Amino acid sequence: TEIYTLSLHDALPICDDFRGAYGFATCTTGFSVDLIPFIPLQSPFTLSDWVVVIDLAAGCLKMDVGALAQEAANPSMDGAIASNFVCSKPMPQGLAAQLRVRLERYPNARTLGQLYPEASALETRAPVIRCHDEIKPSWARLRHSSGTFMRHIGIDNLLACMISGDFAHIPRSKLYYACVEPQELHEATARFYRCAGWGETMPTPADALGFGCRVVPTHEQIRCIDLWWRRRAQSAVPGKHCTLAQVLEHHNCFMALTAFRLAMLFAMREQHQFLLDADIDERVDHWLPLDDKHVPGVSGALPVPLARFAAKTIGAVRAHCRSLQSRLDRQSLPYSELARWCARVVHRQRVPLLMKASSPNRLQAVGTNDVLGPLPEKLAVAPDFGRKVLENALRKLNLRTGDIDAVLRHSVLGQSTASSVSDFNLMEWLKRVTPAVDGIAKELFGEVVFGLSKE
Repeated sequence: TEIYTLSLHDALPICDDFRGAYGFATCTTGFSVDLIPFIPLQSPFTLSDWVVVIDLAAGCLKMDVGALAQEAANPSMDGAIASNFVCSKPMPQGLAAQLRVRLERYPNARTLGQLYPEASALETRAPVIRCHDEIKPSWARLRHSSGTFMRHIGIDNLLACMISGDFAHIPRSKLYYACVEPQELHEATARFYRCAGWGETMPTPADALGFGCRVVPTHEQIRCIDLWWRRRAQSAVPGKHCTLAQVLEHHNCFMALTAFRLAMLFAMREQHQFLLDADIDERVDHWLPLDDKHVPGVSGALPVPLARFAAKTIGAVRAHCRSLQSRLDRQSLPYSELARWCARVVHRQRVPLLMKASSPNRLQAVGTNDVLGPLPEKLAVAPDFGRKVLENALRKLNLRTGDIDAVLRHSVLGQSTASSVSDFNLMEWLKRVTPAVDGIAKELFGEVVFGLSKE
């Protein structure tokens, strides 16, 4: 904790001294100080199998953490944010300039330590500064302090992990959903350097990629998929005297459109059948329970916020079912499986909310494949697209990392909301996240679609 009470600039000033350079590298890689001198400098002679490398031409420190997250989805999807698992962290301008001068003086240097031939060996237990306290601010403590320091000054947990190189502050699963764009990382890094007294940052290279999951869909891709389903549903709207096949075609398109929207707003995982029941009372409920994955140590469903847009969408399903039931009555099918399902949805009984029909008596719950399977190749997205979109959209709205993890129903050892020291409160959490989710829904989808109903 000593690092919080002293200025990093006072302890490790960015000047032409190896302690400042080693201190910066320790704070931004998480390596012990005895490894810092061996960090390679990027050059034509640098091998490709590095974990950390200093690129003096671009003025950044690159860290490859691909070993932490093995990408499961196809990384060549169109409509995804360009990214990889190499985190490029801009250096302080003063340090970058000093290292370049050092490289001119020692052109054969291949590592950071070779730029400072006068440097003495530093022990991990040695103090960073002179201190007479019983617990001294050592180099070993320094390497684990910068991430916590950034969290204390309000930097997001994921961004703090990226800058510090210490990914112990987040669940590993976050790397499968999050994608941080270069400008977002640059702003967080600049804030850290200002608080540390290290001056301004180097500019972000124009060709820099995002960091993280390589299949996070862009908002434009989500809008295109939504528009594709809306057009399918609108083109299939049946007339007053149409055939039953036309009615079923429109119903199935409307169910797929609705499932796509709710899967995104509820951050749902890939499912053969979406586990959403019609017993939700969207008029008064503020959240609904979802149990779409077995989590060790956690039994039962976990809450997800029911935003106003999602509530209106569920209301539109009931209005659609009311109109569809009326159509089936006129076509002498009041006792078909489809008509009975419509009646149960209207009366909020415990039946699946989203069902497709191949005939009036053959129903099947809608799943991920029903939503994504018919899409053209150019609109392909990851099966858990909603989780990826919400993870990043909520972070950009400055929501707390714990709030975002609760929306995605992450639960890992040490983050249990039932802990005696947890400050998690369901209603307060809903007040923070529900308006944010509702704003994202309006931005992506515009307005609620009502199917057969004119409501």
